[in-house]
Amino acid sequence: LSCFGPVSEPGILERIYELMRQPYFHGFLPTQSAEQIIRVKPRGTYLLRFSNNRPRSFCISKVSVDHIVRHIIISREPAGWTLD
Repeated sequence: LSCFGPVSEPGILERIYELMRQPYFHGFLPTQSAEQIIRVKPRGTYLLRFSNNRPRSFCISKVSVDHIVRHIIISREPAGWTLD
């Protein structure tokens, strides 16, 4: 749960619930499965999932302009969110 922020933060459960309801969120989805889902979709298509390699992080998998599936890690650090 730490990727969502401190558990003591007000509204944390509501934020988790709202994210889980979004059609772009796929939870624990392996990288290869994410690629299979969006590979044939138009460029700009994306999905959000938990990172397979980095604990407490998310991953955006997206179809790039050149129709290659790329992965961007979003990590929660003490100072805020970072993108890799």
